Amino acid sequence: MRIAPATVIEVFSPKDKNVVAADIMVHALIEFPNGNSTIAMVEEPISKEIKKGDIIEILEVIQPSGAPGEQKIVRILRGKLGTAALEQFKKTQKIAEERQKAQPHSAEPHPPGLVH
Repeated sequence: MRIAPATVIEVFSPKDKNVVAADIMVHALIEFPNGNSTIAMVEEPISKEIKKGDIIEILEVIQPSGAPGEQKIVRILRGKLGTAALEQFKKTQKIAEERQKAQPHSAEPHPPGLVH
């Protein structure tokens, strides 16, 4: 399970005249701090409250195989709280990227002497 903040780019509600849906679920196009985007389901209790520009928490269930699973929007973070959460996530992500770049990379795919 993984939780991350993101920004709502657009909301897709079956009540919108420009949306034709086979179900009653609300979905949102969201953008993560790293620039990636996805469409995720909005949990029903907050589906009437979510709007474009909101900062949200998305819950992603990771499959036992490690593959990404279901993604759903579980919380709306408005005002200073949302802005602070998004900024902190960006800082943490940048630090992790810098650490990864600083790691020495081996030219060999496996440790010397290891036979497969």
